[in-house]
Amino acid sequence: MQTPSHKTPRRFTVGDRVRVVGEAPEYQGRIGTITNRYELAVADSQRDSYRYVVFFIEDGADAVFYGFELEMAS
Repeated sequence: MQTPSHKTPRRFTVGDRVRVVGEAPEYQGRIGTITNRYELAVADSQRDSYRYVVFFIEDGADAVFYGFELEMAS
């Protein structure tokens, strides 16, 4: 039996509450809301081709992340 060589990128939608799990220390663990999603033109099918803009209400900051840097906030 063959197993996939990579995980399918999780696709978030605008309005989802997410937690940053990526390595950027200034954002790690913070919870925000997806305000925009866009797809990159990527030839490599193993890369996450979506980027997400996340807004952090506590300080009004926003930042852009790949899907693998985010998880749904509970």
